[in-house]
Amino acid sequence: VKTVPYELCRDIGAMVLTGHSHVYSRSYLLDQFVGDTVRIVDKNTSDILLRPGVTFQITSGLGGSYIDKSWQPHTLPQFIKKACKADSVTWGAFFCKYN
Repeated sequence: VKTVPYELCRDIGAMVLTGHSHVYSRSYLLDQFVGDTVRIVDKNTSDILLRPGVTFQITSGLGGSYIDKSWQPHTLPQFIKKACKADSVTWGAFFCKYN
């Protein structure tokens, strides 16, 4: 993944939402993208407070006609939640409350 879009979102405190991969994943709150290296700011898994200088990434791709059997990035340490066919999921959606 090219880090420029992630850095732009991090700069202004926006989330990165993708959906092309037919899987689900959510990262911890992150504040650094240097090459393939990211830095986890907060391991809180329920409430995420976005602000300038931090971001998180979601892949919400479980609403299509099929689900990928596996997804290699799931093994990366920045992902706290993940689901693919190997996890026995059938479909899914991403819901978020903005305050």
